[in-house]
Amino acid sequence: MSTTRSDAWSEHDDSILAQIVIHHIKHCSTQLRAFDEVGQKLGRTAAACGFRWNSTVRKKNEREILLAKTFRQAQKNKRSSQPMKMGRLLDQKTDFNSLITFLQSLKVTYSNAQLRLTQLKIDLESANKSISLLKMERERLLSLAAPEKTVLSGEVNENYQALLAILQHANQLMHDEPFSDLHQDKTG
Repeated sequence: MSTTRSDAWSEHDDSILAQIVIHHIKHCSTQLRAFDEVGQKLGRTAAACGFRWNSTVRKKNEREILLAKTFRQAQKNKRSSQPMKMGRLLDQKTDFNSLITFLQSLKVTYSNAQLRLTQLKIDLESANKSISLLKMERERLLSLAAPEKTVLSGEVNENYQALLAILQHANQLMHDEPFSDLHQDKTG
């Protein structure tokens, strides 16, 4: 015994989905709007309708979809060849006004960006000058420290030589004295 889901798609549901989506394609609407409309009629979500359309129904209606697209293109061509009417002129005027407003806004944004760029260039130049001054100061301090380092190095070398001489003298004294004399002095 086979069981069917209570929310399974019927042939009638598929037919309604196909008719509405093809109608929307034909009349320059979006498939999303079609899925919303079908969802309301069938009590399903737009996502469920979209899934069903893409997985099953679209494949069965390729010919009708092609005819709807051809009809839509013919309507577009027909409209574009008609002389312009007053309503369309007003729409274009509104479009031009919004375009002018947009361009003016873009000009202000561009001017602000130019000012910011100028300020950043000034800041960069100032930072480069500071870096140059710090490098010069570093070189000056290193040149002042170099003779002092040489003097310190000389003093250390002199102290080392003196210590070495003392150690050598002590070593000689130890080798010159007989071992027995040292031993008697310590015990005796």
